[in-house]
Amino acid sequence: MRHALATRMLGFGAATAIVGASALAVAQAPALDAAAEDAFVTETTATHHAELTGANEVPANTTTGTGEAWILIDPQNNSVRWYVTYDGLTGPVTGAHIHGPAGVDENAGVIIDLGTGDTVDRYNSPIQGEITDLTAEQIAQGEAGMWYVNIHTEANPAGEIRGQIVVKDSAAAPAPM
Repeated sequence: MRHALATRMLGFGAATAIVGASALAVAQAPALDAAAEDAFVTETTATHHAELTGANEVPANTTTGTGEAWILIDPQNNSVRWYVTYDGLTGPVTGAHIHGPAGVDENAGVIIDLGTGDTVDRYNSPIQGEITDLTAEQIAQGEAGMWYVNIHTEANPAGEIRGQIVVKDSAAAPAPM
């Protein structure tokens, strides 16, 4: 099932030129046109959020790397979209996933591989995509805060930074990307 989930990723359509630019350029890009905005999850459109740190890993580590995940969980379509950024890791990302079901002090298996395609750079920041064939039970677990985002590196194969996916606090959300 994991392979099927990993292969059903969001096409980037009108956003291809932006995605091909550096992560810095994407992060600093002005508001997107309607077609491109539909391809991305933003702080504004996300329903859930995760702050990624080494302290959130189980067990915790002392990395200085950090990250954020903006997640749109759509129970009507059993789909999830994501936009994940990170910085300051010990090396290249070897894996990026949503795991669950698990609480903040538990580890669990992979539910969604966040990388798009089979290329070496599929985990470059920002990581974005969509999956549309989750079960109603999986969606309910995500909405209940039982999922977490985990970014893996060679130095930290079990995970360098992690964050529990929680309902977004709309008052705390920054301006759209």
